[in-house]
Amino acid sequence: MAGPLPPGLRRLGAEEGLPPLPEFTIELLPGQDRTPVAEALARHIEEGFRREAGREGAAREGAAA
Repeated sequence: MAGPLPPGLRRLGAEEGLPPLPEFTIELLPGQDRTPVAEALARHIEEGFRREAGREGAAREGAAA
């Protein structure tokens, strides 16, 4: 999973002897009693993931050029 890390942390990977992580998905499931606030929070979370995915895709395309 790509993305910014807080200062003082670094990404660990093959260089440290760790295996690659498999592809995964995250699902946001609505509850039975959805309130307008819960709906707004869900949209905010989904939009954040979409923005991050767009930045990752652009970074991969730039690295491949």
